[in-house]
Amino acid sequence: RDGSVVFACHNADPRSDEQVKRLNETGLAETVFRITGDSPTINALPILMWLRENHPESFSKIWKALSVAGWASYKLSGKTAVEPSMASATCLFDVKKLEWSDEVLKIAGFGPEILPDLVPSDSRVGSITKEVAFETGLLEGTPVFVPLGDTQAAMIAIGDIAPGRSSLIGGTFWLEAQTTGEPITDEALFLRTQCHCVKDVWFNEGCSFYVGPFISWFVKTFGCGNSESEGVYAKDFDELTRKAALVPPGAYGLQAIWSNLTNVSNWRHCAPAFLDWDILEPSRSSKEVFFRAILEMAAMLAFGDFERIRNITGLWPSSMSFSGGAASNELLAQILSDVMKSKITVFDSRECSALGGVMIASAASGIYDSLESSVKSMSSIKTEYLPSVEANEVYMAKYRRWRSIYDSLLELSDDGTTKHLWIAAGARKHT
Repeated sequence: RDGSVVFACHNADPRSDEQVKRLNETGLAETVFRITGDSPTINALPILMWLRENHPESFSKIWKALSVAGWASYKLSGKTAVEPSMASATCLFDVKKLEWSDEVLKIAGFGPEILPDLVPSDSRVGSITKEVAFETGLLEGTPVFVPLGDTQAAMIAIGDIAPGRSSLIGGTFWLEAQTTGEPITDEALFLRTQCHCVKDVWFNEGCSFYVGPFISWFVKTFGCGNSESEGVYAKDFDELTRKAALVPPGAYGLQAIWSNLTNVSNWRHCAPAFLDWDILEPSRSSKEVFFRAILEMAAMLAFGDFERIRNITGLWPSSMSFSGGAASNELLAQILSDVMKSKITVFDSRECSALGGVMIASAASGIYDSLESSVKSMSSIKTEYLPSVEANEVYMAKYRRWRSIYDSLLELSDDGTTKHLWIAAGARKHT
């Protein structure tokens, strides 16, 4: 309550391994999933359970358990609050009733008093305090609005605020989302269900791991400049893209492997690898061929997760929005269109999550008369891409091979022969 931090960690902290395993073994993890739309892995529920069981003295000092964004808004305004899009990422929130779940809290072993009050997504929670103004130079009294989920805010920026819209936000992780007019939890327990920032809209979400870092690593390591300099990196990225555009779809069969498809109930990613390149044919195993294979794999990961979304909603995206830093790459956007066999719309803004927050705050402040007006004023389409049927056939054959290869490589990581790229707390191997 005095502003001091009792405990801090990121959402993928592995120390809650035993708590997650216990929830899985008792069947309570599925109960939690049906209520919250998410599995207790990389969220607040298992971390708070771990803290209560292992450091009860620290747990007893908690006034409010906040996300990083919630902590930042508290430090700015002195007020705590959370809205549905952020609350639905905690694994403590009933996505159907839109309230903290008493049943899940009972399973977790603590009460709602440590959770912030729930408010609508367009709520002003306070103002910049005098102390913060002095320390930061921000104007005292500047409105502070409740923080939003990053995927949801990005979807606002590109106008995906009604049911039946499909979005791909391409950043460090690639987030695949499709909106619905009701909360639909995944019977297969693969994908999470979350609340949008817009009333009466939900979405199912996939998450492809480390797409941005994998691309960045390759450019920095194998680019001509081989430098950390931003200017050199951009030049290398553009040059690799230009050359990769001349490589035929399929990249001569070369497979770039890192992330698995989304399975929030059992997150496991095999060791990264490149497979099936011809060392006797240098023209078919050049840097640009490897780079194109990475871009193709990024698009195929999105395809696989949208297939899982279709199993939930019954809807395939004939068109979809593509935003984030990755969307600025024209070759990648075209490959995505070809793989998805869908029209891809790219928007001007590369920082869509920040822009979405501005849009909703602008509407709530009365600068615009509605969120729709705010979106219309600040969002603009840059380019649209249409698919090639011929390229799609090549990519689908490559995708099927990748699925079989990935299962085998995941077994090698599961049995310890290779090291997982990443594995969640409580993950079950060889399942």
